[in-house]
Amino acid sequence: MIANITRGANPGNIGAYLHGPGTANEHQYVDARNIRHHGGVVIGGNLHLDGDAMPDTWVKEFRAAMRTRPEIKNPIWHVSLRNTERDRTLSNADWADAGQTFAEHMGFAEHPWVMVATVRIMCTSWSPGSTISVRSGMAATTVAMLNAPAPP
Repeated sequence: MIANITRGANPGNIGAYLHGPGTANEHQYVDARNIRHHGGVVIGGNLHLDGDAMPDTWVKEFRAAMRTRPEIKNPIWHVSLRNTERDRTLSNADWADAGQTFAEHMGFAEHPWVMVATVRIMCTSWSPGSTISVRSGMAATTVAMLNAPAPP
């Protein structure tokens, strides 16, 4: 599993990014009826929002948590997790478990956090005059508040 961590100050921006089409229309998810949608869907976290395809509720919770610690400059962690090409395909439950384990190991399991799943469509090779090789893989993102109490 590969992780990339960035920090920020605006939960609305990361919510719009994760639940929107992404930077190159790569964010998608498949619902229980096997219908593909643009954007991401919450699959885990401690805010109990599984299945939520809009960021409004968790962004509101994050903003409330931010008000408890205004001295923290960049309280948002955006942790992108993805598996390698050799890893097995993970279910949403597997990703949620990985997010929980990651949150515990990084020390923010008691802070507000959500895990948003997307199916990332990636171009893996291309050359002029040839076909494009496309790989579709599951990715999940954990978004957490640092140094703020978890909701009751």
